[in-house]
Amino acid sequence: MQKRPSSSLSYRIFGKVSALLSEARTFCFAPSLVRTADIHLLLQSPAQKTAQATLCPIDIIEGPSQRILVIIPFRDKWELTSQCLASLGRQNVGHHKILVALVDNGSVEKKTAEGITQTLLKSSATCEFRHLRYETDFNFSALNNWAVRDCADFQADQVFLCNNDIEFLQEDSLLKLVSFTRDQKNVGAVGCTLVYPDRKVQHLFIYVGSKIVGSHPHKGRPLELTQAWYQKPRPVGAVTGAITLVKAQVYKEVAGLDETLPTSYQDVDFCLKLQAKGYVNWVVPDVVMIHHETQTRSKEPSWGEAYRLYERWGQVIWKNPFVHEGLNRRAEHYVLRLFTVAKRI
Repeated sequence: MQKRPSSSLSYRIFGKVSALLSEARTFCFAPSLVRTADIHLLLQSPAQKTAQATLCPIDIIEGPSQRILVIIPFRDKWELTSQCLASLGRQNVGHHKILVALVDNGSVEKKTAEGITQTLLKSSATCEFRHLRYETDFNFSALNNWAVRDCADFQADQVFLCNNDIEFLQEDSLLKLVSFTRDQKNVGAVGCTLVYPDRKVQHLFIYVGSKIVGSHPHKGRPLELTQAWYQKPRPVGAVTGAITLVKAQVYKEVAGLDETLPTSYQDVDFCLKLQAKGYVNWVVPDVVMIHHETQTRSKEPSWGEAYRLYERWGQVIWKNPFVHEGLNRRAEHYVLRLFTVAKRI
């Protein structure tokens, strides 16, 4: 089993130095690509290339209607949830039916209670709202799993996990993601591009095995939708739990999110479970949403939960088939390992 990562200062310094040297080497190898998202197309693994070749045509207008369960957990900070709901309300949902589960993790503010009441009054034939209240310590995995369980009567075709700090930008975002998840063969978790409020990239996908458990390559760099990377869906190791769409039966097949991972890395674990079942995780890069990241919790990693993942998955993290073997795992971005032979790539 791969040795688990260390939280020591010396390990972090060594990782930073290694990453900087690898970035310099990568710049010499591909100077025109190292700062663009297109480098991810240059450094694709065999599994990614195989999956890309199986991509099916997607039609966001026609096709069977879907019943979509949208799960939005929150604890107060109603201004964030309200913003998320307002942007969701502007979505063109086509002929699909939506159930929005307002997963209230013990909110106490009057403003939140009033907001929930007003939102429930907006239920319609195509978009229903349901309030689920769970008085418990924060456990992102459990909150989502309980919502799926308690909305079983809706008989959802797809489950859409959505942080309350998400803001939809394009009016066809939900249609594109729902259609892709419905029509693509062997599909696991589906994500999209997330940006900061200043429109710089926050998340393209999760680079499995990078840094601690996974990182967000291209983070903090300009969003340029004209780049080739954004022109079609891409197979990846994992997508973030902040926005994840998955077929309901697939969610249940892997028993949902792991409730022993309450705050961190449950998205990576979920995607690895899907990979183990033979599913492919995808990102639809031209769907862009704002992520007002970690507004309510610490940004510090949970080392206990990281160690749990390494005990469970071992080499699957460090040698994930959807990550090119020539990449430096100590770097957050896609950069070559120091001793990778460039001709092999």
